[in-house]
Amino acid sequence: EPSSERFFTYVSDNGWNNQLLNLLCGLDMARSLNRTLIVPPFSWPRRRGPAKVSVCRLVDAARLAAVRGVRLVCEEEDGGAL
Repeated sequence: EPSSERFFTYVSDNGWNNQLLNLLCGLDMARSLNRTLIVPPFSWPRRRGPAKVSVCRLVDAARLAAVRGVRLVCEEEDGGAL
């Protein structure tokens, strides 16, 4: 039997402020659509190549999800999930 859980994600790019705004908008959209939010890692360009960090390493994701009233899954830097 297939799972009835539905997901929502977004593309996170540009600077840190824009990525934070993308996260907040994604939380609101996921809540409005009654879906679990898959949060991509924050990323930024560097001289030696792009860098990524999971949002769950930067913020208290459980508290953020509770405050916003949405379920979320943080994507790891390597593509896995927390």
